[in-house]
Amino acid sequence: MEKIFLGRQPADDILGNPSTYEKGGVYYYSERGDRLIDLNAFRDTLWQKCNFENPQLSTFGSEAEVEEVRNTVQQLLRWAWKHNKNLEEQAAQLHMLTGWAHIVEVA
Repeated sequence: MEKIFLGRQPADDILGNPSTYEKGGVYYYSERGDRLIDLNAFRDTLWQKCNFENPQLSTFGSEAEVEEVRNTVQQLLRWAWKHNKNLEEQAAQLHMLTGWAHIVEVA
């Protein structure tokens, strides 16, 4: 059976696809307007892409192959969570700096 590959390339394809920017895609916008990755939608899309490219996985895949894909999806989800967290922290820091700049202007 051929080796199953699910790595950065499928994730880049999903995140870079213009259709994922639309409503129902893998992104959502925070209250501040930051574009964040919807982890549930991203996970579902990764599994769909994996099953589409490797249809034998769901019926004939060995436990080791399924576990490998599951681990890869988990790694990508951890990466997406960290990505979201970094964006939120950067936005919070920018918001704080902007607030200080307004205070300094007033004073």
